[in-house]
Amino acid sequence: MEATVKFSLYRGYLIVAAGSASPLTDLNFVLDTGASSTILDKRLALKLHLDELPTSVAVLDGRVQAGKAIVRSLEFGPLHRDNFPVLIQDLSFLEKALSVRVDAVIGLDALGQSTFVVDYTSREIRFGPPVLQLFTILCDGLTHLALRGFTVSVGYEVSDPVGEASYRD
Repeated sequence: MEATVKFSLYRGYLIVAAGSASPLTDLNFVLDTGASSTILDKRLALKLHLDELPTSVAVLDGRVQAGKAIVRSLEFGPLHRDNFPVLIQDLSFLEKALSVRVDAVIGLDALGQSTFVVDYTSREIRFGPPVLQLFTILCDGLTHLALRGFTVSVGYEVSDPVGEASYRD
């Protein structure tokens, strides 16, 4: 499952990308890897005619009232979830803060089963296995290697400019 999703960045850290909730398309989803549950905006839940049940959700300073429902289909990039449980809340405060319509906040319950990389420079989310990115920087005769997404042991060699002493590990 390799795919790329373009996103817009708000306030330097909030990711908004297109998604759908059957049968509605071109929805604005906020990607939030810190949220455990996916939250649909109350207006979207009404458009989808969801059967909402009352619930409360634990937050940092206590509990807040919310709704819960099952959405028939939720899609974000290559992710497709059928009969997916969601929370329902009024997300208009987020919309006002960002000056963009927010239809849902996608949490780890939807994202957690997939591997993805958020590239803030290219403003893309890449789904699929991580790509080995090798960077080599030469600095005063030392070679530094940085591998993103992997743990690695690195060997190195250091020698003086005249070549009289050297060290290898």
